Formats: sequence, structure tokens, C-alpha cells
Amino acid sequence: MWCLGFGNISLSINFTGTLDFEPAPVTSFSHRLIYLPQAKDGPVAVMYEFNVDSARAPAFMEVMKHVRMIHLRNGAFTWRLHEDLTRHNTFRIEMLVPSWTQHTLQQERMTKAEKAIIDQANAFHLGGGPIEERIFLCVNKELGSHRRTMSSHPSTTPFSPLNLGTQEVTAPSAE
Repeated sequence: MWCLGFGNISLSINFTGTLDFEPAPVTSFSHRLIYLPQAKDGPVAVMYEFNVDSARAPAFMEVMKHVRMIHLRNGAFTWRLHEDLTRHNTFRIEMLVPSWTQHTLQQERMTKAEKAIIDQANAFHLGGGPIEERIFLCVNKELGSHRRTMSSHPSTTPFSPLNLGTQEVTAPSAE
């Protein structure tokens, strides 16, 4: 513990002792994909839509601060919360992850404590159905290319995901 000269206030920098890093169980995807992207395909945009009681909106916003940090810690490189201007009490989370692999790894990285916070956020959702989840694959790189048509969409990556681009190393010549 550090003791500061401001009225002898004790502050501890050992906050990690109370963190629970036990991984949460990974569940299967709850959505049906038109096709399965290749590992390096991306970026991937993930959106969740919530309908929230306006009386609970301040508490929802407070929980969303934690949800944002969870998603950023687990691989998202951008995260936004939007309020729908055409429908009352409707909010949308939009996040981007670098690749399909990173999207799937997000589930594996989540701890039980983080999953509890996500569940707390999901509890704000009103309505009879689950929170709407939508997944989009960026296809900007396809705009300049005529090599692929929409009917042949097995991948936006022209090589196997296991081909990591290894280089051949040759031994130096003994001259």
C-alpha cells in the first residue's frame, strides 16, 4: 500500500487480486450464416439491437460502459452505442473486429465475470424475442476486383486459412 501525504489516504494498486479470470463456457452460434467465412476474412461488424424501457435507460447506459470495455478487451477495435431516431427506446451496439477468427475468439476470451455483465445488459431488453444479433463481413476489397461474383462466395480470401505465408529459408552458400 502507498500512503499519500494528502490526509494519509491509503491507496492500493493491487486491484487484480479480486478479478476472476476463469473463462466462461463457450456456446455455439445462435444464428445461421449464409456461408462460413475463412479465418482471415474481415473486418467483421457485429451488431446487437436492444429495446429498453425509457425509465431504465440511465442504468442501461451505466452497464453499457462495462460492456464496451469487455468487447474492446476481447478483440474489438471499435465499439459504438447508437440510439435509433426512428423508433423509441431502441439502441444498437456496433463493433468491429479485425477478422472472422477474432470474432470467434471473442467468445473464448470472455471470463465468467464478463459474461455476467453481458447477461446483466441483456436483461434490459424488452420484448418477446431474443436480442437481435447481426453479423456483417466487410467486402470493400471486392469492389475493385472482378475476380469473384456473388454466386461464388465460399471465401473472400484466395488462399487457405492455414497458409500463413511461410517463407522458404535457404542455407547460405559455402564459398
